[in-house]
Amino acid sequence: MKDETPRYLTDIPGGASCRMASSPEYDRDSGLLLRFAAFGLMPGVPVKVIRNSLWGPMVVHVRDTYLALGRKLARQLCVVEEKEAEVSGSPADTSDPEAE
Repeated sequence: MKDETPRYLTDIPGGASCRMASSPEYDRDSGLLLRFAAFGLMPGVPVKVIRNSLWGPMVVHVRDTYLALGRKLARQLCVVEEKEAEVSGSPADTSDPEAE
């Protein structure tokens, strides 16, 4: 059984898959929702965390695009962690996109 409790994106370890979740914060701040939408980060969208270290930007894979997100922005994103098999459209490997 998967855990449906929303967490912040910064809480998800590298290599894990998650799905964007709704947040009351998004309803109160339409500018925040529009900013996330510009990155393709809308509720229900699958996200694969490629890199999440203690410092520096997080790297995520969303809708066939790799994004480097600052930690401040990533702390505002609510997600639900999922098992790998439940997320479609995410890359099969967790290799560093810069090494290619």
